[in-house]
Amino acid sequence: MTALRIILDKSVIVGSSPAEIDALDKYFFLIVPPVLQNEILADLAKLNPRESSPSKVSANSYKISGNNGIMVSCREILGHSLLGNHIEMDGTFVPTAGHTVRNLEGKVGFNIDATEIEKKIARWESGRFVEGERETIADWRTEIESPMNYSVWQQRIVKAGLHFRPPKSDEELKDIVDATLRDPRIQASLLYLLFWDWKMPRDFQIKVMNRWSAEKFPPLSVFSPYAFYCSRVSFLWALGHSNRGLFASDRNDGKDIQYCYYLPHCEIFASEDRKHRRLVPMLLREDQSFLTGTQLKADLSFLFSWWQSLTKQGQIDYFNERRFAPPVFEDSVVYNLWKKHRGKLQPSLPLELAQVSLVDSRLPKEKQVPFTLHDLLKKLSGEMDKAESLNPDEISKEIDGKGGADNLFSFVHRKTLVSKERLLRRYPNLKSTDLD
Repeated sequence: MTALRIILDKSVIVGSSPAEIDALDKYFFLIVPPVLQNEILADLAKLNPRESSPSKVSANSYKISGNNGIMVSCREILGHSLLGNHIEMDGTFVPTAGHTVRNLEGKVGFNIDATEIEKKIARWESGRFVEGERETIADWRTEIESPMNYSVWQQRIVKAGLHFRPPKSDEELKDIVDATLRDPRIQASLLYLLFWDWKMPRDFQIKVMNRWSAEKFPPLSVFSPYAFYCSRVSFLWALGHSNRGLFASDRNDGKDIQYCYYLPHCEIFASEDRKHRRLVPMLLREDQSFLTGTQLKADLSFLFSWWQSLTKQGQIDYFNERRFAPPVFEDSVVYNLWKKHRGKLQPSLPLELAQVSLVDSRLPKEKQVPFTLHDLLKKLSGEMDKAESLNPDEISKEIDGKGGADNLFSFVHRKTLVSKERLLRRYPNLKSTDLD
């Protein structure tokens, strides 16, 4: 995957034009967390129940149905991390509907298939909604838009023995939070605050505490790095609001904080939200970037116009040379993001290679039937659909046998659902018949 991995909040999605989304498809891999899906559908609950095809939901659904990846929920990631499962926090996309499999050759890989969710988004795009969808999302809106009770959070912190003073500046807020979370005396309290904040079942809490005890009570940052990150997000928001002159509570806080839990799993985040502008830079690694929607959309609009100015052959030649890298314009926001996060060209292979005739030289001559690379990829894809899913115990054995999770996968197989028209715009060297 060479396109830049980005998360956009709804404020950017809503304000983007079709031209800007077209340019986004070319240079970015859009990671779609559940909160963004819900925010888009939530507009359905604002409308008259008799309106069957609300254009606002349809238009915004189109904007997330292109070159995308559907993200697993942050709650599920947190649960895995607390139970000791390795969670990448280096900008790696964590997909939903993925599972570890073993193919017919005995190789272990990962199948990603989010097409059911993508079909749901496509259904919204066409203005079709199933029974109960409006009511369910209305309940979500009511819950998520209820003001966050920061005073209760702050009382819980004090009750846990964590003493703090209201910060007077953003920098002081960051220093107070970091000093508090690193205090070795309150690591158990941090775990119990997590359990309360995320409403975790009692039996799950016992499993986590048993694991913590078995590992000799390490600091939370070592025991569960993602849980430590989530605690840092919650503390920044809760303690930031202990000084009303620094942060004022509003009904969007519940949604805005959700985006922050997904930041470890992207390279770039864009938002127009004022609190995001202040808090997100405190949460990002040095190898991540934050920008406003205004900055991103202005450059995408420029890049769309530039692309349209090329002839068809010019677009094909450009793609063959630079693939998903943007053109070299030194004042381009997208180009500078690419230079920071990629900086190395990965030219695409000639499309004609897919039709080159091949044979399997491992077979006896009488059994060497010619086939194309296209045939081989189609065959392998079919085999992946039939691959055997592994249970957690089998996965653990495979990890132990290969010396760690980093050596586990021999392949990744991803199925996605994108319209033919959108693919043709993204890949100028394709013809309509290539996608039949």
